[in-house]
Amino acid sequence: MIDEVGKVAKQTETSGSETLSATPVVVLYRTVDVTHGGMPCSLVVEGYLRADRVLDEFAPAAVT
Repeated sequence: MIDEVGKVAKQTETSGSETLSATPVVVLYRTVDVTHGGMPCSLVVEGYLRADRVLDEFAPAAVT
């Protein structure tokens, strides 16, 4: 998940009160390796996400 300035929105590690580091505005369709510079990618800007596939690594508090 990417925020409005292009940074990855990550979950905080505070147990019991997890949040995201930023509000995501887009989701990358697939992971992209940008080690050696920018790469083209596909984004999901509007649509529905299956929580069991996209958000399963996040705590319920962060998903809400």
